Formats: sequence, C-alpha cells, structure tokens
Amino acid sequence: MATTGSSGARTSSCLSFNCGWSSFRRLFAGALGGSRQVSLDRSDDMNALGHRLARTLIAWCAALFPVRRSVWVEAMRAEVQAINDGKAAALFAVGCLWAAFKEGAFTLSFAARTLNLATIAALLAISALAAVLTKEAMTDALPKTFAFGITSALFVTVAIMGYRRGPWALIRAGRLLILVNVLAYACLSQMQGALTNLDQVSLYRALAAEGVVIWTAVLASSALVLRLTHVLQNRTIAR
Repeated sequence: MATTGSSGARTSSCLSFNCGWSSFRRLFAGALGGSRQVSLDRSDDMNALGHRLARTLIAWCAALFPVRRSVWVEAMRAEVQAINDGKAAALFAVGCLWAAFKEGAFTLSFAARTLNLATIAALLAISALAAVLTKEAMTDALPKTFAFGITSALFVTVAIMGYRRGPWALIRAGRLLILVNVLAYACLSQMQGALTNLDQVSLYRALAAEGVVIWTAVLASSALVLRLTHVLQNRTIAR
C-alpha cells in the first residue's frame, strides 16, 4: 500500500509537471510567434520604405537628366518596380541618382538653371534677413524700420520677378537699382554736413553701398545665365 501511494504521488507530480511544461511551451511558442509577427511587420515596413525612397530618387533622376535621356529614366523606373527587396531598390536608385548628377551637372542647361535658382535664393535670404532686422528695429527707431522694411519688400519682389520672368527681369532690376543706390549714396554724401542725425546718414550710406555690391552681383550672375543659355541654344541649332 505504501508503495502504491508513493507511486501515485510520483505519477501525480509527473502529470502536474508535464501540464506545467506544456503550458510553458504553449506560452513560449505564442510569444515567439508574436515576436516573429512583429519582426515580419517591421521587415515589411522597411521594405515599403525602401521602395518609396527608391521611387523618390528616380523622380529626382528625371529632374536631373536631360530630356534626351528620358528613355533611361523609364528603364530605371521599371527596374526599381521589378526589384522586390526595398533595400536593393534603394541602393539601385542611389546609383541612378549619382549617374544622373554626373550627366546633368556637366551640362550648360543644368548650370544655367542652378545659377539662376541660386541667385533667386540669395535674394530671398537677404529679404528674410531684412525682415528680421525690421522686426528688431520696430522698438528702436522708425527710420531704421522703414529702411529695412523697404529693403525686404524690394528683394522679395525682385526674386519673384526673376522666378516668373527669368534672368532678363533680374538684369533690368539690377541695372535700375544699381543706378538708384549710386545716386542715393552720392546725395547722402553731399548732404552729410547739413543733416543733424549722422547715425541715420551713415546707415543709409552703408545700405546704399551694400545695394550697389549686391545688385552688381545679381546683374553679373544673371548675365552669365543668359550667356550659358545662348551658347546652349546655338549648340542645339548646330546639331
């Protein structure tokens, strides 16, 4: 009887251990399956992100490549769509972008567009700086506020004209504003002895001198853009 009792106790403990181990294995398998599912979800997200990045890079390639290379762009786009792995597609698109940059950076049309956009961006940056100075001068003195406000409005207006009408608009505005700033500097120099507020006179003279330098640079860059465009047109006609 004692043997039977101890045997039953061992059997019961084994059953409880087996039940506990089975429960633990089911719990571990569920957790492992959940982690695998999360890992698969993350892998799918990264794969989709890689494909989105690849499509974006190919779109940049289309903007950089000359028009005669449109067949190349379509082939690159088809290749990206055919690649299943997002990382591989993104790496392929990076290589395409580098090829597009080498192809486009050494063309006159790309150089002309870049120089024109850089000139417009510089005008907008100066306008933003003048706007900040206008805000700071509002609590200081009205003449400074007026001068910086006019400067900000002038630069942003010319930048918009250059963007919409091209480099000829920048050349016309540059020639006119160089003349205006030279005349303003000369008048302020002649009137310096008669004016009482010498600080304001010095400020206006400095703004006029800076205006001459800035608009001369705008005029030179826009003239270079026109020259590059003219050379490109002549090459196209010769072909």
